[in-house]
Amino acid sequence: MSPSRFAVTLAALALGGSVADAQTPLERALAPYKKSQDVSFESGDQLEKLRDGVISLSDKGKVAIRQKAQNIVYKVTEPEYHEAVRVKDDAIRPRDPNKTVDKLADEIQRTFISYTAWDKLNENQKDYQRELGAALFDAVLLVMTDKNPPPFLRLNAARLLVPAAETASPAVARGLTKILSGGVFTDDKKAPAPPPPDVLYYALRGCEAFLDKYQVLRPGTKDLVPDDMAALLGLLIGYVEKGPPILNKVSVSAGDPPAAQATARDAAVRFYRLQAVRALAKVKLDEYPGKNVVLRPLFTLARVAVRDPAIQPPPSVKEVGEATLGLMSVNAGLEVNVEVLAYVAARGATDYFRTRAEAAPEMKLIDWKAAAQRFSVAAAAWAAATEKNPAVRAGGKKAVEAAAAQLEQYLFAPLNNPAAALGAGPNVNEVARWLGGVKAGLPDALISDRQDKSKYKLNYPN
Repeated sequence: MSPSRFAVTLAALALGGSVADAQTPLERALAPYKKSQDVSFESGDQLEKLRDGVISLSDKGKVAIRQKAQNIVYKVTEPEYHEAVRVKDDAIRPRDPNKTVDKLADEIQRTFISYTAWDKLNENQKDYQRELGAALFDAVLLVMTDKNPPPFLRLNAARLLVPAAETASPAVARGLTKILSGGVFTDDKKAPAPPPPDVLYYALRGCEAFLDKYQVLRPGTKDLVPDDMAALLGLLIGYVEKGPPILNKVSVSAGDPPAAQATARDAAVRFYRLQAVRALAKVKLDEYPGKNVVLRPLFTLARVAVRDPAIQPPPSVKEVGEATLGLMSVNAGLEVNVEVLAYVAARGATDYFRTRAEAAPEMKLIDWKAAAQRFSVAAAAWAAATEKNPAVRAGGKKAVEAAAAQLEQYLFAPLNNPAAALGAGPNVNEVARWLGGVKAGLPDALISDRQDKSKYKLNYPN
């Protein structure tokens, strides 16, 4: 303890106070929620061997993994991780750059195994990865919920849901499902309730991270079962099609005009719905079977891309863009009308890049060259994957090839070309004319459902 802090402590005791009185307001606020967990040398040695796949997962190994997860996550309950500046020896000093929530996320990422193919890990490493994800999630959940922590602590703990989800552990998916379905938080009357807005945002970000990483897994007996995946995807589809549970959390002034109140509510819905769209856009299969249901994230993304009037408030340009990129990454199955998929994706991309030509206020901050590059890479990969997809008939392959070529020539290339004149933009009118000619001969439905021919019919706005 520094001499100045020692003097403050003595003064507090002399006045009949306690050492706690010498704490800063932040330290006092966090004191009831402080958690710590040290990792023993023996546990550290176990972790290294587990991560390398040298030993199998035992009860001792599970304890070691839990200790390590808690050791990282529980640091977020320390004051240093929430300070803008550090007051030390009666002087204001810069905060420690190594004590930030971002650094904790980095530390989490260093503990799990980065992989490009699940099959390249041995069974010991797979067990380690699964257990680590479960331990990280449990530690984050405890910090977020134990003793009803202050919002700033809950928020910074929620940020760690994202790196925990990158483990692609099935336990994380089940935990995120529980959060989003109202199984973790309660309202003032102790009834089950949706998560607070801060947790909702990072839980949706966690879904995106999980679904992105889970794509390289080959589900086995210990991995996510179809019903678990269906439960998660069903929630996300509901958030997109019916809206996230956020309206009662939007703060509006009763004195504001009704139009201003509606604008605030619509902005909140679009903000959270965008995160759900981004998560669904990571799903690579066109269908997922669940208990008595078959989920089609592809159809939900297509509804966003065409701005289906039934989805309210109307999807934003950013939602349309993310949904379109998701459509381009789906591995279409036999029941998908790929000609319709090609049209919808081209339409969504045209809608998105039309804002560049019209300078829509909502998109002024977009780095258009970066966006064009992102779409260009996605469209090229889409065309190549479709050509190799045995489930796609010749007509569908030609439709995707033609759509990708149109988009590249008239939307992406003008922005990516370094020799283009300053201010050059996409030629959306040319693509729009092409789309008008294509639409006339298309089927009504995106997916040919054998039981219900109208179930997947797209509703295009006028």
